[in-house]
Amino acid sequence: MKFASVGPGNVSVRHDVSKAIRLPVLETGQGIPAESFGRIFEKFGQLDSRRVGTGLGLAFCKLAVEAHGGRITVESTPGSGSTFSFTIPVGGR
Repeated sequence: MKFASVGPGNVSVRHDVSKAIRLPVLETGQGIPAESFGRIFEKFGQLDSRRVGTGLGLAFCKLAVEAHGGRITVESTPGSGSTFSFTIPVGGR
């Protein structure tokens, strides 16, 4: 992650009975307001134009996950970091 640290213990893989793998990634940045959740996954979407970056990182992640039949989500509280999770089906779509 470019804007926050991700350390040991902040990534875990879960395989559930619904035949999907869920991978949550916790980061310790400043958090994201709920009204911005949709925009962060859009191409060139950035919350702060003063930041250096293209705004393609999360858009690419979303495209890659969806290409495998999965889904990406974010949970966040401003000031408390964020959890980005993706779920992909096991054994194809």
